[in-house]
Amino acid sequence: MWQFKNKIIIALDVNNKQEALSLIGQLSPQIDFYKVGYELYLSEGNDLIKELKTRGLKVFLDLKLHDIPNTVSRAVAVIAKLKPDMITVHALGGAQMLKAAIDAAKDVHSQIKVLGVTVLTSLDEAAVKQMGFGKDIRALVPELARLVYESGCAGIVCSGQDLPSLRQEFPPPFLMVTPGIRLPEQQGQDDQKRMITPSTAIKKGADYLVIGRAITNQEQPAAALKQLFNENH
Repeated sequence: MWQFKNKIIIALDVNNKQEALSLIGQLSPQIDFYKVGYELYLSEGNDLIKELKTRGLKVFLDLKLHDIPNTVSRAVAVIAKLKPDMITVHALGGAQMLKAAIDAAKDVHSQIKVLGVTVLTSLDEAAVKQMGFGKDIRALVPELARLVYESGCAGIVCSGQDLPSLRQEFPPPFLMVTPGIRLPEQQGQDDQKRMITPSTAIKKGADYLVIGRAITNQEQPAAALKQLFNENH
């Protein structure tokens, strides 16, 4: 259980500090790694990140930055001062943007891991074709992962369904962080199209699992977390 729980990042997909700290209070100290995304960051800003770090927690700041290299570089330089453990940028921003993000992070806090987002787990084949890509997801994801790897990022964010081939091509210490996690007994996909169970994701090579609603939307998040641990000990 100890090894497994160190692979879990709980997504704080709420819109205010009070709810976020309430969840943390229920799930800590079993979990010490938390994801802060757009909604919570835009609501509470840097003060929340500072508080989480003061509490000794690890922070995955998932803002999926995607802009011209100079703009992304400046943005990373600002958020790097908060010393999050991981930040995300979109692989579709290109090699120059990815390298600009890495350089900016290193200049401020060398321990920050910059991760490239490949294809969102909310997108399926139809959505990718609608966006104008001339190839399917199975071909697009490896190309983006290769771009991220060759640009010097610490790892990627990818669907669990893409893990086997990616892990074969990009071995550790290159990180693979997998969202879209659902527990086997849970029904309904919400907005996730390419989901995977925790145990399957780990077996396929995930380093970290980002778990949100599968735990946080339950009436008793701590009980749901305990069940997850018991099923994956």
